[in-house]
Amino acid sequence: MEKIRCMVVDDLESIREHFCTLISECGDMVLAAEADSAKDAVTTAKKANPDIILMDIQLEDETAGIRATEKIKEDMPNVKVIILTVHNNDKFMMDAYLAGASDYILKYDNDKNILDTVRMVYKNDFFLGPLLAKKLKESLTLARNREESLLFFINNYSRLTDAEKRITKHLYSGKKRREIAEAEFVSIETVKTHISHILKKLGFHSAASLTAFLKKIKIFDEFDV
Repeated sequence: MEKIRCMVVDDLESIREHFCTLISECGDMVLAAEADSAKDAVTTAKKANPDIILMDIQLEDETAGIRATEKIKEDMPNVKVIILTVHNNDKFMMDAYLAGASDYILKYDNDKNILDTVRMVYKNDFFLGPLLAKKLKESLTLARNREESLLFFINNYSRLTDAEKRITKHLYSGKKRREIAEAEFVSIETVKTHISHILKKLGFHSAASLTAFLKKIKIFDEFDV
């Protein structure tokens, strides 16, 4: 039976030894190599030609493993990389996926799950592991929801009067009612009336909730409205 050639990359000796021992004691796997840095990982991978690399994210710095993954995938596209991490961080995981990683393993996961992940990644040529697939789906859902929120806001925002648009931007910039009144050369009561109309047209119950939404979607940072 052909064994899965695995390489372990981690700068912490105790963790590296744990994964190396786990693989060495597994009947269908063999430890092809190990490395303790991103730089060493790239050169060692070329010599050892592993099937699977278990790659720590945080090596020389917090994303060195991602850069090493990208370099290895460029030079050896058939090698599959599984990220090792203690941080279930969305941004890191998406960056790892874009760099070419097939999945990731939480270092504190149980041995069976770790070995099963290695086997699944090895057996599937075009495999995106369940953890990375979940992260990708969540990211796309957030992007879609944000886009829908932007379109909804822009549609309603276009119905505001020029004065109401200016006051909305004042609210976004953090101005108080008195400051808005001074900037617009109108009374505070006029500003309050405008804000009431703005909230009604845009569907918000308070100026604070509107401002929070504006900050969230960064509408005036990304669009000239």
